[in-house]
Amino acid sequence: MTRRTGRPELVAPLVQVPLPELGVHLEGASVAGVETWLRVPEWGLAIDVGRAPELAARCKVLALTHAHMDHAGGLGHYLALRKLYGHRPTTVAAPAEVCDELRAIVTAWERLHGAPFDWRLVPMRPGDELELDGGRRLRALAADHVVPALGYAVVVTQ
Repeated sequence: MTRRTGRPELVAPLVQVPLPELGVHLEGASVAGVETWLRVPEWGLAIDVGRAPELAARCKVLALTHAHMDHAGGLGHYLALRKLYGHRPTTVAAPAEVCDELRAIVTAWERLHGAPFDWRLVPMRPGDELELDGGRRLRALAADHVVPALGYAVVVTQ
């Protein structure tokens, strides 16, 4: 929060955390109510998309924890950036309870954009898994929030 206004900053600083034991690093940004996103660039995986920073759009798999605007509001922009850069196809995992609404939002953005996005929406429930590259799986975990939400773990299968 800023000292003068007591309101949150509108730009979240980029944080990078090396995880040498896994051969990856995490990077992302979070300001509650404004924007939250995280990515593991070496795995092409983003968790949440915030306002769709270009760094997140480099990831071919996006796992949404829940559909609040600060976590999922940039979904349409993320898909448009992926299309613009020629990075397709894209897989988006999300809590099953919000998938109809997410699909409707993206359908509207496709109409406004004038072209479809090359994406696949995967409804997830706790315990469900999504195959990732490199012998890894994304596992959905139960999460407690005011709206349907999931946590995620990456499981190495090799």
